[in-house]
Amino acid sequence: MEYKVTGQYENDRAKVIMMSPVGLTEEERTIILKDIKKAFYEIAKYNYLQAREESAGA
Repeated sequence: MEYKVTGQYENDRAKVIMMSPVGLTEEERTIILKDIKKAFYEIAKYNYLQAREESAGA
């Protein structure tokens, strides 16, 4: 199956490269993008909480 990069996210803690199979239906693409957005949110939340802990301990 062929894949293409659908999004990237990078900061000082993580680098995420998201890839999706080529030839998806619009419904399949929508479901995958919803999961990707949720993953981005979870990563951002984790990074925020880690930074908060580090600044509180400093």
